[in-house]
Amino acid sequence: MWALLQTGARCLDTLCGAQMAAQEVSGVMVEAMLQQQGEMREVSTWELEVEGAMQNGEEGGRGGVPHITSFRSETYNQKQL
Repeated sequence: MWALLQTGARCLDTLCGAQMAAQEVSGVMVEAMLQQQGEMREVSTWELEVEGAMQNGEEGGRGGVPHITSFRSETYNQKQL
């Protein structure tokens, strides 16, 4: 009988250790998921900022990016001076 109780106690100890390990792994997974969620929010914010900048730039003509010929003409004009 005593051996049966000892075996049961060892099984419970093993089960308890396994449950603690599972909780630790679960905590690590939750932490990783929260970090990923935060990074996804940052990316979403960045995308909204870029989209807003592009929309504001489109009002100016070329999405806020000057055409390459405007750089060439500015350089040419500076050389002429």
